[in-house]
Amino acid sequence: KKNLPCSKYMDTFDYILIGDAEVGKTSLLNRFCYDFYSSYKKKKKRPEIFTISTINDNREFKLQFWDLPMKDSNIEDYKKILQKADGIIFVCSYNKKESLKRILIWNKLLSSHIDMSKKNKTIFVNKNDLEYDVEIPEDDIKRTSNEINTDHYSMSAKTGKGVKKAFGGFAFRTICKAYSDISPSSNGQKANPNNCYIF
Repeated sequence: KKNLPCSKYMDTFDYILIGDAEVGKTSLLNRFCYDFYSSYKKKKKRPEIFTISTINDNREFKLQFWDLPMKDSNIEDYKKILQKADGIIFVCSYNKKESLKRILIWNKLLSSHIDMSKKNKTIFVNKNDLEYDVEIPEDDIKRTSNEINTDHYSMSAKTGKGVKKAFGGFAFRTICKAYSDISPSSNGQKANPNNCYIF
């Protein structure tokens, strides 16, 4: 851990979003960074970086979220990015049961290229606005989270529900882990990431 100086300070944290196609990775990033949603889908051919700044006690942090066109066969192409990442965000969708199962496969594949035991990671479950076509029960999500030793968040890119809490909470946790003078609690009270950061 490092100590931050008292004056304004900029540091960069990198996060990788990983998941199957059409689970809403890009839509979640558009919602979080630009408060924008579109149902239009385009095939991703190259990495895309979404950047946003957060402020805490007059100290500024830059968050970079990498949306990668990653497949089982091209993980090695992104090894350097994965190694330097401060956090891994696995994304699945309530209407795609296979996308949750695939998180275990993704985690295993990544573990063969980088040390996942030292990575901050979480699971984002998108499309909690669906009334029908829900294929993933909450118990399965909890079981998968426990299996890879992480937490999970439920959200909707379409409505925006839970998106800020998920991204803000995970970013706050990784920053607290990196710096000794930022604590997830203050005066015995649990810190609220939505209050700690201005997005």
